[in-house]
Amino acid sequence: MFAHINLMPIMSLHLHKVPYILEDFFEHFPKLDSITLWLGDDLPRNPIDQIFRSFDVLKGRNMTNIEIAFSMFSNQFNLDFNKMKYLWPICLKRLTLHDLYITSIDLYAFEKFSVASKCLEYLEVSENIILGQGFTLFGYIQNFEKLKVLKLLDNTRNNRLKRSEPKNLNVILPRTLKELYIENDIHDHLCNVIFNNSLNLRVLSLKDNPMKSCKGSFKGALNVEYFDMSGWTCTQVSVNLLYGFPNLRTLKAKASLIGKGFKNTANAGSFLSKSLKIVDINLSSNKITTIPKGLFMRLFEQLSSVNMSHNNPTVFPQFHSRIKQLKRIDLTFNAFTHLVEDDIDEIQKLGEVELLLKGNPFQCNCKTLQFLKWLGESKRVRDILDVTCVTDTAYRTFMSEVISDLKTFEISCKTKFWLPFDVSITSIVVLAIILTVVFFRYKYAIEYFLLRFKMKMKNYNELQQEYTYDAFISYSHTDSVWVKQFHDKVNSMGFELCLDAKDFIAGESIAENVINAIDSSRKVTFIITHDFLMSTWGSYEMEMTRMIAFQRGREEMVIIVVKDKITVSDMPKILNSIWFKTICIQWPNNDNLPYNTEEHFYEKIKISLQQNEESTGNVVI
Repeated sequence: MFAHINLMPIMSLHLHKVPYILEDFFEHFPKLDSITLWLGDDLPRNPIDQIFRSFDVLKGRNMTNIEIAFSMFSNQFNLDFNKMKYLWPICLKRLTLHDLYITSIDLYAFEKFSVASKCLEYLEVSENIILGQGFTLFGYIQNFEKLKVLKLLDNTRNNRLKRSEPKNLNVILPRTLKELYIENDIHDHLCNVIFNNSLNLRVLSLKDNPMKSCKGSFKGALNVEYFDMSGWTCTQVSVNLLYGFPNLRTLKAKASLIGKGFKNTANAGSFLSKSLKIVDINLSSNKITTIPKGLFMRLFEQLSSVNMSHNNPTVFPQFHSRIKQLKRIDLTFNAFTHLVEDDIDEIQKLGEVELLLKGNPFQCNCKTLQFLKWLGESKRVRDILDVTCVTDTAYRTFMSEVISDLKTFEISCKTKFWLPFDVSITSIVVLAIILTVVFFRYKYAIEYFLLRFKMKMKNYNELQQEYTYDAFISYSHTDSVWVKQFHDKVNSMGFELCLDAKDFIAGESIAENVINAIDSSRKVTFIITHDFLMSTWGSYEMEMTRMIAFQRGREEMVIIVVKDKITVSDMPKILNSIWFKTICIQWPNNDNLPYNTEEHFYEKIKISLQQNEESTGNVVI
């Protein structure tokens, strides 16, 4: 039925759901260069043996591609000598064995195939269930003379190997190998890997290998430019991990838990210290909350793109000031609420860098006003139309809408700031005025209670019923000569008077001495003269006496001696308030008044001092 096809120049053949194939099937396609056979997952029987036997007619041909893919689990098989022997006579450049449920590869057959395949440049064995062979195949791949790309992808998906302790591993590669992909095939600790014959290796992809520990390193692959470690589980990471790739251009480390590894690693900021030629860094989805200090502070002269999306940093990463080629920083879906002034300065130093910021919990409020103004002026945020923020009222809105009406927003912020400020200042001023008025109005009362408190703290014990002195003399020192005569005269009459010059205690403050003197005396005698009324201490002693008299109920403890000619109207307010509650005695300086003699004066003093406070109804507390 295919006789007439010989005349057709068919070079590529793709067969879907192949239930059966004749051994001479491909003889009818003399120009055939590429074969793709998708078996399907609903075949009643496995045609895999027939397929390999059908390749026998292709021996000696130059072919670009053979791909066999998509079988069913019940049709799993061992890739042994009886199958592979039909492949090595073909000068085949590309072989793909994908999703066929291959359970194992016969090592002798694979070795024979590697030696005999003089043309193979691309080999892919992916999504099978090859168990336990691990790196044993690498003992033979060195035999491929022209192999450029090797892919071993997801071949242990149905059975996870037990983790072992990390160890050194020597891998001998074909000298021609440029790209090596081993993905989701290594379920172990990362060991120290030493590559041999690897000077042509440019791409190394080890993604989706759930390595619990990333404390190993790589050696021998000096010219690797692309390294993919995405999907690792780096709860621990070595700062030397990338040291073996001095010419690295692209690092992919997406979702490798490297954030946790950084936390558990001392000097994690040195992770990129040897990768100074790097161009593209992808550290997305790594649960990085704190960027290690100095991670990007190396002089990456060719650095163009940094992807830190889907992490949790709140502080913008710091870069070396001489990095000028950086074009893009992806910070989407992180934990930034705003960028502070230092962050903005850092961005400005990086030249024309482009930012991606959507998905962050930005806040649009007065505290972030400077950030909002910068966003409005800057053209660096490429996804600004997708960036949202939360206002003070917990309303989520697009940040572009806030920026478009930023002047109104700024005015509202100033109002919010100045109104409370003005109210606060006004309140403080009013309170200060009130306190000032209260202080000057009740100055002596306040001072009295403060002094009492101070004396109490000194364990001062107040006198009860017994007094040391009959009277305390309050006077102006200008009248000290007359007061001395007055003191001596009254003292000779059998009374003990307290006089500052002889009875005040040295070392105590004057105020404390005054209070002690008043407390220790049954009476307080004020010698009223013009000088006394001008005296500050005179006013102070009158106020203290009034406070004690009011507090203790001793309102008749005061004796006023008016020495100079002073009318009641000329008396100060404090004296007026107690004038009619006290004993007032006039010094005999008016000869026209009856009984205006010194003898009568001192007799009145004697009577006043003899008078007991209890007889007047006052109670001493």
